[in-house]
Amino acid sequence: MQGRTRHRPGPHRRGHRTGSRRQRAIRHRRHYRPRRDGAHRRHELGSRHAVALTETWSRIKRGIKMLKRLKLALVAVSLLVGATATGSAQEALQRVLQEKVIKVGVVPGWPRFLMKKPDGDGYEGFLADDLKNFEERMGIKVEYVATNWAGIVAGLQAGTFDVMVGGGVTPERAAALAFGKPYAFFNTSALARPDSDAQSLADLDQEGKVLSVVSGTAMHTFARNHIKNAQISALADSSSAVLDVMQGRADAYIGDSWTNFIRAEERPDELKLVRFKDDETEWGGLAFAVRYDDADLLALLDGYVTSMQLQRWYHTLTKRYSLPEETPIGPR
Repeated sequence: MQGRTRHRPGPHRRGHRTGSRRQRAIRHRRHYRPRRDGAHRRHELGSRHAVALTETWSRIKRGIKMLKRLKLALVAVSLLVGATATGSAQEALQRVLQEKVIKVGVVPGWPRFLMKKPDGDGYEGFLADDLKNFEERMGIKVEYVATNWAGIVAGLQAGTFDVMVGGGVTPERAAALAFGKPYAFFNTSALARPDSDAQSLADLDQEGKVLSVVSGTAMHTFARNHIKNAQISALADSSSAVLDVMQGRADAYIGDSWTNFIRAEERPDELKLVRFKDDETEWGGLAFAVRYDDADLLALLDGYVTSMQLQRWYHTLTKRYSLPEETPIGPR
């Protein structure tokens, strides 16, 4: 038909493509972009929290596993250490019982307690008789290892011998060694020349005086703790320390009541016994001592001592060697 104009759809018609391909793609993304409302955001936060909790729980489980492994390792180590200590303690006792031999560390030179026999073959005295009795009653041979007071503790710790015999119990020694039950008791006294007017420790502890002791003994410890004014001269053995008094190089010798009692009795023209007052003296006791690792061996020795005390064996030794009557009893 002439005169009629054909209608063309406008850009507003649905489905009509307008603009470039890039512009249409941008419009498409805007139209179909996911909704970012509150519910969607809560969903995203919940998901992130769930992931975080899962990771945290995983870490906790890994930590629990590590703690369990560490606990098992510590238990294993403690069992190993305990088994080693028990084995060490039992080793000394088993060796002594199997070999029927025990090595004892001693310091010879104590009159009536432990002296070399005149012929040089063996020892005699209170301690020697006690060790001989131990041999007979226990069926275990005693081997003597002679040493000195300065090195007897180190010798025991080094394993040179099994037991220290004749050593007094002191707090300082107890920190390094395990002591058993005391079987003989002594206190502190002094030896001076007969012309000395000293009657107590206070009379001896004066400026200008020299007091001799045996190095490393309980009496040496006593002197360090109680002597405030006099000079202390520590020597290697009691014979040298007493000789210094007799020859005038020392004013008095501080020692145990046993040896001082004996020396004053044997040399009344050269030595005089000075007894300390009750508040000046200290009591001590002789006891077997071993390494702390050898507690089982000490139990064996304590059993022997207890049995002999019940049989008044140490009273017998006290009378045999004319020692002070308080020797098997101690302070009253």
